Amino acid sequence: MLKCENLTLKQEISAVLGRNALYITDLIENEGFTARPLMILYPMNIGYSLLDEGSRLICNPPSTKSVDAQSADAVADFSDVHEPKHDIK
Repeated sequence: MLKCENLTLKQEISAVLGRNALYITDLIENEGFTARPLMILYPMNIGYSLLDEGSRLICNPPSTKSVDAQSADAVADFSDVHEPKHDIK
């Protein structure tokens, strides 16, 4: 049995001059012949050079899950930006 995916990603990254916001919009289309479940992971390391303490990442994920015990504590406030930590393991 042949299993194939035919997905198209259209991504737009934009900003408005004079505003303190960055907009990322993704449209994922299944151009295949059958419906398929989709899980997408956005690994983001935006960092303190772009964001400052008190910034918030505004998004509407259907679910958010941790990958290990250390990240489980951070799931509740995943959208909050904190100051850099130098003792992360």
